[in-house]
Amino acid sequence: MREEQVKEYQDNIPFQEDQELYQAARIAIYIIVGKNQRKELAITRVAGKYKINQGKLRECVEAAIPRSFFDKREKARIQKRLKSFYKAPEVAHIPKSEKGAG
Repeated sequence: MREEQVKEYQDNIPFQEDQELYQAARIAIYIIVGKNQRKELAITRVAGKYKINQGKLRECVEAAIPRSFFDKREKARIQKRLKSFYKAPEVAHIPKSEKGAG
C-alpha cells in the first residue's frame, strides 16, 4: 500500500521546470511516505544532497502530500506510544473482616 501512496503523491507534484527540484521532490516523498521518515528531516537531507533550496522543496512536498496523511500518521504514533506504557496489575481489595491480625 505504501508503494501505491508513494506513486500517487509523486504524481501530485506540481510541474517544475527545474529537473533537479522535481527529482529531489520525488525522492523526498519516497523517504517521507515509503520509509516513514519525518518530513523536516527528509527535506533537509534531500535538499543538502541535491543542493536545492529547502523552501522550494518544502512547497513541492506540501503540495503533493495532503495534510490528512500526516494527521493519520500522528494519530497512529500517539496510539502506539500510549499502548507502550506499563500498566500495573490491579491489586485485589481485601475486606477488613478477612485481614489477619498481624
